[in-house]
Amino acid sequence: MKKLGFISILLVLLPLASQAEDCVFNLMAQGWGFNDGEEIGDHWGVVGLLEPIQPENPPIDFDFVANEVSFAILDMEIDSVTGTDIAIFELGGGSVGIYEDPSFNFDPGSDPFDGIISATDGSLALGGEGLHATLIINNILEIGTILGEFDWSDGTYLDDIEALGPLLWSFNFGISFSSNVNVPTGYHSLWVGRFYSMCPTASEPSTWTELKNLY
Repeated sequence: MKKLGFISILLVLLPLASQAEDCVFNLMAQGWGFNDGEEIGDHWGVVGLLEPIQPENPPIDFDFVANEVSFAILDMEIDSVTGTDIAIFELGGGSVGIYEDPSFNFDPGSDPFDGIISATDGSLALGGEGLHATLIINNILEIGTILGEFDWSDGTYLDDIEALGPLLWSFNFGISFSSNVNVPTGYHSLWVGRFYSMCPTASEPSTWTELKNLY
């Protein structure tokens, strides 16, 4: 099957929650996932690029002509794991970063260390922390999905993000590690998905704590 077919499948894996409201902020992204093991205490991460065409209400109007916009989600530690054929990982810690770089030099390389360097050598547009994520891996079908929550806390566009309201931000990726997908050496899988948040309404809570208590 061609790569485009796998991307379509991965997009189907994304939860409908991010599409269920009329007003959703989205940043579409694609990257390469990696880990240093699949036991408690091991870590997962992903590096890649934001899509240059953002079809669904992006919260930031990045200049994709002047800059390459890369991202990195790093050092998500496995807190628990259950199952084998279908493995469920609870992940915590780590960081999220989105970077602007006029050199257009992102390259996953043959080792995640190379990918991390090239993904993060631009200026920090948005940085996040306070991650918690659930990763589900189907080892029979060689696909998976991850849904995480975090807070934006740094970056040149932080004021713009905060002006949108007290939002709960998430990332969500469909994952494939099929042998039919061209995954670079040293990486685990192809990740296709988005960073997103629901738009605020008058009835929504006015603080981050109140908003999180809804979940």
